[in-house]
Amino acid sequence: MVMSLSKISAQDIHFSQFYHAFPQINPALTGIFNGDMRFSGIYRSQWNAVPVDYQTFNLFFDMKKLSKKIDKNNFSGLGIYIDYDRAGDSRLSLASLGLAGSYTLAFTDNVLLTGGLALEGSQRRFDLANLEFSSTTGAGGTQVVDPTTENFNRTSLFFLGVNAGLNLRLQSTARTKVDVGLSAYHLNTPAQEFDATPTTSEDVDLPMRYALTLLGSVKLTERFDLKLHGLGQVQDQYNELVGQIMGKIYLNNEFAKELALSLGIGYRYSNNNFGNDKGDAFYPALQLDYRNLTVGVSYDINTFDFNVATENRGGPEISFIYLIKKVKPLSQFKNCPIY
Repeated sequence: MVMSLSKISAQDIHFSQFYHAFPQINPALTGIFNGDMRFSGIYRSQWNAVPVDYQTFNLFFDMKKLSKKIDKNNFSGLGIYIDYDRAGDSRLSLASLGLAGSYTLAFTDNVLLTGGLALEGSQRRFDLANLEFSSTTGAGGTQVVDPTTENFNRTSLFFLGVNAGLNLRLQSTARTKVDVGLSAYHLNTPAQEFDATPTTSEDVDLPMRYALTLLGSVKLTERFDLKLHGLGQVQDQYNELVGQIMGKIYLNNEFAKELALSLGIGYRYSNNNFGNDKGDAFYPALQLDYRNLTVGVSYDINTFDFNVATENRGGPEISFIYLIKKVKPLSQFKNCPIY
């Protein structure tokens, strides 16, 4: 790979199963679950057919605390998360540690509004070892001569980020509900340049990212639910739309609350692939729910021009959610207002 550059930057990470990557789509989803504590994780391996594949994962833990006021159903949420992403010949990586907090106003049993805020510290770095520059390549582009004369001021940087969001939960039952969310990331637009020419006065900041989410479930019959997931994101010149439909089947009446299988298909459109604006990938998805454990699997199938190199293999994604629900005496504790 031959490169001539003065700065390196990157967009945010993304997932096809975005509905299981809670801090990545809205910090206001912290504490929005039926239980006391939640562990979740998601791992993505992308473009295994190319020489240097992409690896991304997110781990998240959150919990909720009900209001001490007996006449209120309001509650707060607190979470901690880790993100990691590595991409390309430069092994450009991003490692983040974040804290997320939320507060939910329960207007009625069916309408809840949540505000969320997240603070995160991140380190981005890259490796020069596998990169070739014009200063190291001789005539014809094949002869390697002297070591690079590129003078990068640094190959790693640390920055702080501030994210915020709102989420509206409308719920009828545990199986019929919808979350509509709006969030903004990198409110402080932190500096991102790896400067190869330190005398330049040009700044490169991480642009803000805006996300709109729709996560819905509708009970159709005693043994079947319809689930809809939607995500729209904008970050500078990059935009992304993701939509998914799933059917959730309760496998038998005796285990209706313990065992269920979901099958679905999703499609992602973005303009982030080598200037391509004709699509990105579609992906089949499968999800298994057993008691308090959820496991999801999906696989991207590329539809844009880079599929010549990837052989249409975008890559797999695996996710999990585990809920902890404590047994509480009703005389001492209130029930959680989230279904």
